[in-house]
This record gives sequence, structure tokens and C-alpha cells, in this order.
Amino acid sequence: MLADPPPLNELPWSRLVRLTLFAFVMGFVSAAYWIFAPDLVVTLGELPASATAWLWLAVGVAGSAAP
Repeated sequence: MLADPPPLNELPWSRLVRLTLFAFVMGFVSAAYWIFAPDLVVTLGELPASATAWLWLAVGVAGSAAP
């Protein structure tokens, strides 16, 4: 039978909380980017509405190519 692991001290908990908050913020920013970026570029860049599909394609390819 295995022994119970020792309880975590404050340092790993603080790192876990920081990592969790960082992941939440990055997820929030990523969601906003994926939802609004192509439309924002079309609106502010005065591109035709048909360019939105090409921007989605470019964003998807760039995201897939990232390491």
C-alpha cells in the first residue's frame, strides 16, 4: 500500500493559482480574438465584407502553423 503524499505548502498553491489565472486570462483574450479580430480588421481597415472569410482562413492557418 502507498503512503499518503505530504500536504502542499503555500508555494505550490500560489503557483497553481497564478497558472490558473493566467490560463483563464489567455482563454478570455483568445476567445475575444477569434470572435472579433477578422470583423474588426474589415471594419477599421475598410476592407470589403468578402475579405472576412479570407481573414478567417489566414488566422486559422497562422494558428495551425504556430509551434
